[in-house]
Amino acid sequence: MEKSIKQTVKSSKAAQGIVSVKKCRMYVERYLVPGVVVNRSQVYINGEIAERIKKFLAMTAPGVSVSGFINSIVAAHLDDNIKVMKVLYDVGLDKARW
Repeated sequence: MEKSIKQTVKSSKAAQGIVSVKKCRMYVERYLVPGVVVNRSQVYINGEIAERIKKFLAMTAPGVSVSGFINSIVAAHLDDNIKVMKVLYDVGLDKARW
């Protein structure tokens, strides 16, 4: 029988005192959900980062593709930072450098 995230995090010596079960659950629900990337566009990332992501996903979420994981991260970043990005867009990047 597979352990739940809560059981795994609580029993992990590596996780003790570092991260809460709630944060782990939120991370899994936000970033490690298999999905289909539609209307795709090719982009490039550093090879070392790609390898780290592949290793991470192989151990934590084998059903999640690298592109799906990166898509989730970028979508969350855009959602979390939309107000700041709108201001920077409105004032123009050159004017916003400080």
